[in-house]
Amino acid sequence: MSDEKPAGKDRVVPLGPMAPDRSFPALRIGEHGVAAGMMVPAVEGQPLGERDILTLERIEGAPAYEATVLYEGRPSSHAGPAMVNSREFRSGWDAVFGGAPAKRAAAN
Repeated sequence: MSDEKPAGKDRVVPLGPMAPDRSFPALRIGEHGVAAGMMVPAVEGQPLGERDILTLERIEGAPAYEATVLYEGRPSSHAGPAMVNSREFRSGWDAVFGGAPAKRAAAN
């Protein structure tokens, strides 16, 4: 097995057998170092989340794969739901919530 790898490619070395859902434990060796994790197939219709998306190509004569990164998943910058704060949202606030607290107190 050659120690050279093409630029922009990572190596994925399986650490155990493939499960029925086609996932398997693996080491990923690349420019960013070595990482242990699970290789899990993408399922149509399910969110990708923070995972990296790779294509794997078997390296002939070696128990490893050459991985091409298609998408680098990144953790979200904040926790919680998406923030909705548009002009339309603010203009409809009174209709939904009945106006500001000071206006409601004056009406009583």
